[in-house]
Amino acid sequence: VVPTQDVIRLTYQVAANWQALQELGGINNSHVAAVLAAEKERLETEKAREISDLSEQHHAEMAQTVGQLTEEIVSRIAAGLLSEGSATAMPAAPPVPRPAPKKAPAASPAESPAPAPAEAEVEEEEALSFDEPYIDTPLCTSCNDCINTNKAMFAY
Repeated sequence: VVPTQDVIRLTYQVAANWQALQELGGINNSHVAAVLAAEKERLETEKAREISDLSEQHHAEMAQTVGQLTEEIVSRIAAGLLSEGSATAMPAAPPVPRPAPKKAPAASPAESPAPAPAEAEVEEEEALSFDEPYIDTPLCTSCNDCINTNKAMFAY
């Protein structure tokens, strides 16, 4: 089938009318597309400017904070060095008193003296035990308040 020139011309007119109808309805509207492109570009530049402003503000705040912290650290170091010479030397940790070794009862002459050193080693190992709770044991008053408050906390 070969269409005539009139049918082809009418087809082009119908296509043009269809495009005009779509533009009037907002579909494939060139004016709307141009406005959308301009608005999108404006929003992108506005957001880029806001991001750069926030970045500059953040860098300025960081520089100021680092400067203040540096001054504070230097002043603390200087104060520590100045007060170090006038203050007495303090130990890093308070001394922990060790329990005195228990004296063994007088042994009969028939017993050998070898078991006594082994017994002293056992006592020393008990004194250095790491199984004790985290509370400073020498400072504990043994009032059992902590155990009475929560029995499950100190269940060993």
